[in-house]
Amino acid sequence: MSKGYSLAELNLKATLATALMALVVVGVAHAETWYLMAADEKALSEPNAGSVMSKGSTIGPVRFAARGDFSSRNQCESDRHKFVDDWRKQTIITRGGWTQQGITSPSVFAQCVSDSDPRLMKAPSGTNVRGPTMDVLLHARHRRAR
Repeated sequence: MSKGYSLAELNLKATLATALMALVVVGVAHAETWYLMAADEKALSEPNAGSVMSKGSTIGPVRFAARGDFSSRNQCESDRHKFVDDWRKQTIITRGGWTQQGITSPSVFAQCVSDSDPRLMKAPSGTNVRGPTMDVLLHARHRRAR
């Protein structure tokens, strides 16, 4: 026994199928770009950089610049972990005196950020900066005296 559909049911099914296809097309058309944003390791490694950049309970603003762009957050995070491991080997936290500010890992100086993040700024034309930048205020985590 075949099931007969009314004209209203067929219109509803066609509308739902069209809406579903539109969502798929929009999702593909707006594939996000993810940026690996990181602070300047030379500036972070300067002696007493943590003290110089500290302003009470905040640090910065710290300028982050794009170090790469990726088609997914997972790809970006994978590279971020490699980046942070490399910085650990370079001991930027120790050399910059960041432990006095309560920062014990370089991971706070590298972030994966979506291209829709409102903190991203385009580099001014006429500069040699490639990719977006962003300024970040970090929270100091001062250690308590024992």
